[in-house]
Amino acid sequence: MKEFKGTKGEWKVIHEINVTSKSNRAICACGSYDSREKSSQDINKANAKLISAAPKLLEALIKMVEWHGKYED
Repeated sequence: MKEFKGTKGEWKVIHEINVTSKSNRAICACGSYDSREKSSQDINKANAKLISAAPKLLEALIKMVEWHGKYED
């Protein structure tokens, strides 16, 4: 399996809608909706949380694929 070539390490949400790496490298800013609307703010926050979980989700997926490969008949 190929190694992840993106920004390694823990990603975190700052200021509710910005995602950075552990070294404070900007990953993304979630704010494409009208930030004056409450529902848009909630969507932006949820998107930032989902994006910040991407490295852990990728790690889990890689482990699952490797496990599946060991037990596939």
